[in-house]
Amino acid sequence: MKKVLLVYYSQTGQLAELARNFAEPLQQGGVHVDCVNLEPQEPYPFPWSFWRFFNTFPETVHLKPAPILPPAIPADDYNAVVIAYTVWFLSPAQPITAFPATGRNPPPAQRQTRGNAYRLPQYGWARREK
Repeated sequence: MKKVLLVYYSQTGQLAELARNFAEPLQQGGVHVDCVNLEPQEPYPFPWSFWRFFNTFPETVHLKPAPILPPAIPADDYNAVVIAYTVWFLSPAQPITAFPATGRNPPPAQRQTRGNAYRLPQYGWARREK
């Protein structure tokens, strides 16, 4: 069975609904989909307060996100990983930018190779880019 990891952050719930709608036809087609909603350590309020909105801008643009809670990713052998996010200040939302820093992606020395594919222990085999 094919497995897909769908990672997203939804501040208002709208992207969560879109993620469910994206996953539904895959699941009906026999694909196992794990949906993981990223959670910031300090929630972002909605609607934004005036000062919080402008204080979040520099870190977002410079891709220096606030930390997120460790995501509960149920498996480590996905055929595909889909990352759904909203745009803040022409950049990915901070929880999405923080996701790679959660330690799920090992350094290149920990990758295994096979033919034109490589294996990341947490995500399974993937095609090597040319």
